[in-house]
Amino acid sequence: MTNGGRWLKNHRETQVFELPEGGGWLMKLPQFSTLRQVSEQQGRRIEVFYSGRGDVPSMRGWAEAVDLGPVGPPAQVPPEQPGFSQPPGGGGPFLSNFRVTELHSSPTNGTVLANPPQFSILAQVAKQDGPRILTFFYGSRTQPAQEGWIEATDLGPIPQPAVLPPPGIDDGRNRTRPALDYDTVPGVFNDKPSHFQVIDEGNPLWHLNQAEFGANQFCDCGPISLAHAINFTRWSQENPDTLNAHDGIVLATNAGVYGTMDGIAGPLTLNAAGLGEIVTNVTGVDVVVSRGELDFAEALDLARTRWIIVDNFSSPGHISIVVAFLNGSEQLALVQQRVNHGGVLDAGDLVITEPEWELWRGLTIHPSEALWEAPA
Repeated sequence: MTNGGRWLKNHRETQVFELPEGGGWLMKLPQFSTLRQVSEQQGRRIEVFYSGRGDVPSMRGWAEAVDLGPVGPPAQVPPEQPGFSQPPGGGGPFLSNFRVTELHSSPTNGTVLANPPQFSILAQVAKQDGPRILTFFYGSRTQPAQEGWIEATDLGPIPQPAVLPPPGIDDGRNRTRPALDYDTVPGVFNDKPSHFQVIDEGNPLWHLNQAEFGANQFCDCGPISLAHAINFTRWSQENPDTLNAHDGIVLATNAGVYGTMDGIAGPLTLNAAGLGEIVTNVTGVDVVVSRGELDFAEALDLARTRWIIVDNFSSPGHISIVVAFLNGSEQLALVQQRVNHGGVLDAGDLVITEPEWELWRGLTIHPSEALWEAPA
């Protein structure tokens, strides 16, 4: 913090520049930020020091004197700084993402706050300093406006919009989901499914190679359910990337929820509840984990607008995922191909009825919010 000089606040949103006149844009400051004057006014601008907030960096530069006014010393130094309580107005650079992207909570790592749809309008908040740019996402029909960091490689400059804040883009997240695709099959090893394509546990081509399939055959129901949950969620986020059985195995293994156990041949899902945490880490969607409390009527209602991971503890045990039928049937569609035909887990009809639900609700995981609209 620069010593000396008086304290100032900007009574309206303002910009900070490198020079006392001309360009060299550095930062967009929220209204009522607390600033320390560094040097005397030159022309229309005053040199100030901004102390930063959280991951938003400190900055020294020149702000328009007409936007500033003197205040007494703050209660603490560095002072607590406000964020944008209102969407930013004009001035400074504006950006748009040419592909679906992620709004992160920090310049490195961090959680995913939102998934701005392609061609969203974004106000740049600070000059780029690293692989991500601090932006203000003006929101969409289904996602709130907020500040966050976006990969610079996903962004490009645009003119300032004629209307600010711009209308929220219709990202279409809350529309009726597509039908499950049981028929399309992979053509090569490590093939990627479409978002609602069913990953057949018995098809080796959903795996990296024959060796991986052989080592995990009819053991990787948990990782496959994880892949389905992420694929369904990414459809709702307009994220084109999908996972196959191999990707699910890697994610679950790295998280420590899939592996071997003494006395049991082959790998298995060691912690089914941990699958939900992986979904949240990958997609940013919060989940609810229930242990036997979810009754059939509630499950059916939830499954009309989101997926539910289910766990049948009966020997030999099986983890799968369900959604509601698009035709309004009072049954749950089991998202898998036919396994254990004729056995205790016979899924030959790929349907869970209310009496059968008792076998599957021992542990359930589902998103806390709807991902699509309920079927008409």
